[in-house]
Amino acid sequence: MIGILAAIAIPNYQRYVTESRRTDAKSALMQTAGQLERCYTVTSDYRIRSVSASGATKTYTTCIGNSEKTSLSASESTTIESPENYYSVTANASSASYSITASPSAGSPQNDDTACPSFTLDQTGKKGPDDKVDECW
Repeated sequence: MIGILAAIAIPNYQRYVTESRRTDAKSALMQTAGQLERCYTVTSDYRIRSVSASGATKTYTTCIGNSEKTSLSASESTTIESPENYYSVTANASSASYSITASPSAGSPQNDDTACPSFTLDQTGKKGPDDKVDECW
């Protein structure tokens, strides 16, 4: 009797834990999107947080990663860890658009989440994976 209950309860519990950890990815995507939107509001560019000038040289502080550069590429990219470190979050930003992807970090138990292997969000608010938005979000 106990074996039957355990055979039912343990997989259900593991599925529940896996699903609850997905909030880590969604939280990281929303935080990163908010940061990018704040930069765009100030500079009209998703890549730039601020610009400073010293003589003829301009220094750009990137929106994601806060690195300082004297020139920008058409698309800036960076990878950060989610708040609970279950996911690696990669943000790609151009002057007028961005795409953010959260995928399970190396060694993360979320690598076993075959239902929602990654999450995406872009500047229009489009969420992914496309075929599983209702299930994963």
